[in-house]
Amino acid sequence: MIIQSARWTSWAESLPVEKKKDALKLIGYGLPDVERATRNNEHRITFITQGERRIQAGYIHVYRVKVPEAIRNMNNFIRIDVTLVFASKPRRTRKGFRGYFATWVDWVSSKFNEDVEVFANRVMNTSDEETEGDEEVLERGNGITWTIGAQNNHGILKDINRNKSSTQKDWAIMEAYKLPEEFCIAVVGHKGWSSNGEHDAKYSLCVSFDALNNDIELYVPFAQLEVPIEVEQEIETEIEISGL
Repeated sequence: MIIQSARWTSWAESLPVEKKKDALKLIGYGLPDVERATRNNEHRITFITQGERRIQAGYIHVYRVKVPEAIRNMNNFIRIDVTLVFASKPRRTRKGFRGYFATWVDWVSSKFNEDVEVFANRVMNTSDEETEGDEEVLERGNGITWTIGAQNNHGILKDINRNKSSTQKDWAIMEAYKLPEEFCIAVVGHKGWSSNGEHDAKYSLCVSFDALNNDIELYVPFAQLEVPIEVEQEIETEIEISGL
């Protein structure tokens, strides 16, 4: 929640795009905020996984947040923050990030108005070298343009990606009317140094929606649609779909 609450200061946000990568190296995800880290308000809502979540290599867990229709009819700007942190059994000798963990984990977001089952199967059929948000998808307007992105050529900041860390935060700002009816995140387990997949990874996931200018109410409309986390549906045996 501390990482989820962090934001860049105004001088960093106002930098030209080509300079923002330097800001990321200098101040990381920015300054945390006690208010954002500890409570919601009428203009902001944060969803977080409850209890201990574990995932094995070759599995995905899909989480779904339903976006109220009233919000999707507005022109106001919304900020979305996503933070994933994971822990897995390390080894002392390693070659690169992926060789350090027995199982490493990342996250993928759905395209606009992509059915949850279609999204889940797309992620399951994507190799470790691929991920969502390629240039063609973004040019067609089908995917959220994240600030950092899942690969070096994704997102606003180029030549950098969010996946080479056990702490993976990203954020995007968009008009409310562009939000999909269902916003989905897939947490994906990948094989690290453990060849037989016996070691899993534990993780926590946060998703926040925030009215950028505190000009619309978000908490009540979102809260009225949501239910506690539970498995809603299984697709094959490797996919768990839950509501955040």
